[in-house]
Amino acid sequence: MKKLITLITAILFTTSISAQQTESKVWDFTLPLSEIDYENLQADKEYVTSEGETDYFNWYRIAITSKNTKAYRYFRYGLGQKITDAVTDDYGDFVQLYANRQYLDYTRGLYFGRYDGFIGPKMIRIEPGSRLNTNCSNLAIKIPNLKAKDVVRIKFSTGSTADAARYFELTNGTVPGKEPTKISSNDYKNPVIATITVTKDGDLTMKESNGMYIYAISVNKEIQ
Repeated sequence: MKKLITLITAILFTTSISAQQTESKVWDFTLPLSEIDYENLQADKEYVTSEGETDYFNWYRIAITSKNTKAYRYFRYGLGQKITDAVTDDYGDFVQLYANRQYLDYTRGLYFGRYDGFIGPKMIRIEPGSRLNTNCSNLAIKIPNLKAKDVVRIKFSTGSTADAARYFELTNGTVPGKEPTKISSNDYKNPVIATITVTKDGDLTMKESNGMYIYAISVNKEIQ
């Protein structure tokens, strides 16, 4: 009987811990686009303009040559005037990426905004089968509604081919080391994986110092 009570107690404790964590999730940017995302990007006429125009809330689409994948494309997303015009103490407005009036599965649940300065057009590059390329400074990525002690992992490298050191500054998250609210990379060819512990219930925000290559982000899930 005593063993049974101990077993039940252990199960209840494990269930309680599990219930306190956010459901696991992985955004793997090295995977191809889903069919629906690709179709929406191709179909989006309202938000696709010529490269020379400056409507910063539009999709910019550029075809490039085959890269050992069928019909390889990458898409450039221009952060909106809505973000450019709105800066508040809580980092202003954030949006999910969308095309053809549909949120993209590729980044669904991640929110993009700015924390200072100006973000020009075509600065977020979706590179299917490769990475997410945030080719700008002043950009922040937010993962909302996390729980204290959730673990967020991000695989990334500096976007500088000159290997200039770049970093994310964390709000509501810490990492081990001398700079607990900063994660950095100075080698664009060799991504690093940072393991971030959420400090308290709420949103985790990662502000980048300049352009980054992002390969994966996860919540409560290992990535490689």
